[in-house]
Amino acid sequence: MPTLFYFQPQGETENQVLSFASSHSGRVEATVAKPGLINQPGNIFHWFRATILWFVASLPNISVVDISAAMLDQVLNGFEKDPLMNDDLVRIGQKALREMKG
Repeated sequence: MPTLFYFQPQGETENQVLSFASSHSGRVEATVAKPGLINQPGNIFHWFRATILWFVASLPNISVVDISAAMLDQVLNGFEKDPLMNDDLVRIGQKALREMKG
């Protein structure tokens, strides 16, 4: 069964994807991922920008490694909830990475 994951503020694209999934029930699943700022590990500029945005605008952030692990985990093991918020993605991704390391 194909799985759809996408990143987009709620709007027309989100509505179309969810509508498509519901009209193809049993053949396609879709969920919404709503991460904060996606950071690249090891990049001090990205870390600094994310830290400033977190302090100024309370904008959450997530590592590209964590969000990738979370998305793969959810596609392989089923969606935990809808939508997946930044905190959910961080938790799921870090758990998946811990499990992978053994």
